[in-house]
Amino acid sequence: MSLQYISPDDEYMSPIDDYSPDQSEELEYTPSSNRNNTSKSIATPQRSINKARNIPTESNNMPIRAQSTSKQILSNVLEQDWSISSPSKKKRMKILKQSIQKSDSKRDISPTKGNIDNITAKKFSNYHSESHPFVIKSEQLRKSLENVKNTEFYGIESLSPESKAVKCLEHLKSFSKDVKFTALHHLYNIVIGKVTDSVIEIILDELLHFLDKWEELDDEFLEYMLEIIGTIGPHPMSIEKLPLMISMIIHDETSTHVNLHQAAFSCVFHLGFSGVESLIKLANKEFPYLQAWVLEKLVVTNLVQRTIIVPALAQDALTGPGPIKAQAVSALNRMYSVVWEGGALPVLLALMEEGSVDRPLVACTIRACGQIGEQTLIKLLKQSPSGKVRMACAGAICWRVPTRPRQIEIRVVTESVKYEESLVPGTVWRYLGNIRPVVQDDINDEAILEINARDLIASLQRWVRRENRNSIGEVFPLLPTMPIINDTAIEEEQEISLQAIRALSRALKDDHPGVRETAAYSLGFIGLPEAAETINALIRALKDKMPQIRNMAAWAIGRLGTEAAKATTDLLILLKDEFWKVRSAACISLASAGPYAANIAIPVLLKVLKEGSINRATVAETIVRLGVQGEKIVIDMLNKEPLSNIILRTSIIKGLGQANVGNNNIDYVIETLYKLSVDRTPQIRKEALLSMKSIAERSKAKLTYLKPKTLLPLYIRYLKDPVKEIRDICVQCIVNTGPQGELTLIEALTKDSNHIVRAQAAKGLGLLSPGSFRTLILGLHDSHPYVRKAVASIIYKYYTVKTLMQEYMQKVTQRQTLRCAIREVLALPYPLPLGCNNLLKEFLGLLEEEANKEYTE
Repeated sequence: MSLQYISPDDEYMSPIDDYSPDQSEELEYTPSSNRNNTSKSIATPQRSINKARNIPTESNNMPIRAQSTSKQILSNVLEQDWSISSPSKKKRMKILKQSIQKSDSKRDISPTKGNIDNITAKKFSNYHSESHPFVIKSEQLRKSLENVKNTEFYGIESLSPESKAVKCLEHLKSFSKDVKFTALHHLYNIVIGKVTDSVIEIILDELLHFLDKWEELDDEFLEYMLEIIGTIGPHPMSIEKLPLMISMIIHDETSTHVNLHQAAFSCVFHLGFSGVESLIKLANKEFPYLQAWVLEKLVVTNLVQRTIIVPALAQDALTGPGPIKAQAVSALNRMYSVVWEGGALPVLLALMEEGSVDRPLVACTIRACGQIGEQTLIKLLKQSPSGKVRMACAGAICWRVPTRPRQIEIRVVTESVKYEESLVPGTVWRYLGNIRPVVQDDINDEAILEINARDLIASLQRWVRRENRNSIGEVFPLLPTMPIINDTAIEEEQEISLQAIRALSRALKDDHPGVRETAAYSLGFIGLPEAAETINALIRALKDKMPQIRNMAAWAIGRLGTEAAKATTDLLILLKDEFWKVRSAACISLASAGPYAANIAIPVLLKVLKEGSINRATVAETIVRLGVQGEKIVIDMLNKEPLSNIILRTSIIKGLGQANVGNNNIDYVIETLYKLSVDRTPQIRKEALLSMKSIAERSKAKLTYLKPKTLLPLYIRYLKDPVKEIRDICVQCIVNTGPQGELTLIEALTKDSNHIVRAQAAKGLGLLSPGSFRTLILGLHDSHPYVRKAVASIIYKYYTVKTLMQEYMQKVTQRQTLRCAIREVLALPYPLPLGCNNLLKEFLGLLEEEANKEYTE
């Protein structure tokens, strides 16, 4: 996890970087201003001061923190029972659920968890799913079963597995498709259940006999059979038929039986080492299309990823130059638990210790390994002697690993692709993407891992030779021996474990200020429900001597919903802190406490609002969010305040934009804003309109006063406001109301008597889809030059010939009308601006060209 964080208000919540020399008691600490490059820390020359004060440094803190090597930490983690039925896991989950249930009745749900889950759901959807006809075609099988269950298969459920298998195998010779598919479905259920070897051999013998004449059989029938054979797995009878199955895979780009080839590939792959070896030999053949097809299928399998790709990346992460190391770790970060399964965790621990790669990136890659990664980071956070390592661990623990993450896209680059210098022999891979933790990527960010086909085949062949014990050489000779992970059935959970929460809570007492700050941030990032039990530890952190930690602890408390009420007194004290960012953070967090803190906090906040020691808009918003009592008090204050005090009045109006839309008092708030929207002071009108816009967006048109039919007349009236900024706000508000707003803009452009209103309406139509182009053409006929100039400018700014052709390509009747309308505009006695004129002429030419084509046809 990166050490950067997103606060509710960057202006007030950015980390403080003004540690004074006498406050810093650490030899190595990365200040907030250097967070983008945590590998370059700024050392504070305090050795003599620390020695005089008897403060341990990183080099001599052995009595305080136990020294542990990466091997010892990994060994401790691996000793734990990670099975789903683990008693320790059950106990931890039980304790966590009890702590959550205990405080559910008095705690609001934090926006943290929901937002994070929604984001990860979009970012990490699975990109690969294997061919599984019994799942993909389940509806077809159900219909087949319904058609025949009372005839050929009546009473089959009461038969023994052997008798059931024999009966189903007999029905495979039926001429009815439904009967054959139903028989295969029953055979599949027999195979996945507990059945003797003799029954398996009976089924295999008959299915393999069918395969001998596969070219005469239906593709779907073969897909089901191959799935059953692959599900059974390695068996001497199946392995004997490998050459036949390989022949079913061989095809070129002209094949129309792709599903059958994929089913055969899947079946062969599931036949164990012999099957994989056969596929590797097939990929080595000099058939470019087939080679690429087989390799593309192999690289998305868990086996090849953990035995070839992960070790290749791990080797370069350990031995390559700096940029290559960072790229390798970035790629591993996007492969999740396969990194752990491929045995690369010791390499990541070594990188954490040496610091040659950005530690937050390495820590995030460890966390991506799942529960093993989380526990490893917890051990490091507790035992590592390096403050930088502990800081990186604290920042990564808070990441919720998705249950089924989307891995990096892996592409095979064949010899037919243009030779690239970066893919010289022995390189194996090339990473194309961001050099940063995956958790920082936007939803649309894509990362690609290119695998060189030549080097992939060479690595696969070395792996085959090693597995056959014909060679003592390693697949990746520069890589130290890595543990072989056989048990990879680790259940992923999106919940943050109780151990992680408590480790972060303990880290709030760490001797390194960077660790304390990052731990506070992580707890705030985790939010409810898991971090609720750390409220007392965060309250203690509010008294930390470092302003960064006080600032971050206050922010984290604000992420805990109404739990923040427990910290009301301490947060009020921080309103007088000497650092303005701490004061602002405390003020914002008080808002989360809601009505529980209103009686105590509002009198103090009103005094702060008048003094201006904290941004007044922030204070006013906090008072409003404390509930109805706060809303009424600030409205009363607004009505009594002199009109000349514009700063205070606009701050209160901004705060009213955060009023609770679910409370009956909201009508009173809206009525106040309506009155203020006609104020003679432009700033007041502007803030009133913006606050109404904010409330309207949150209410989703459910409030009577804020429905489009009520707001649109007000917005239209303000389209002729003398202040351009207010007119622009009203245009955007009208556009946001949807279809009703579009109709209002059309009517305003064509019928309103005020030329300013008509020009603003044209601007609003330009913000809509290209479908508004026809209406804007009418605006070019306007009698007022101001409107014509505005419309021409909007057409040139928002439209291109390409977008217009895409919009009207399928609308034949509208194209004819447009041709006539554009000709009329171009023939007008007054000139159009050059940009608009050229666009209309080019578009008209294309429309006429299309019309001529249609006429000719």
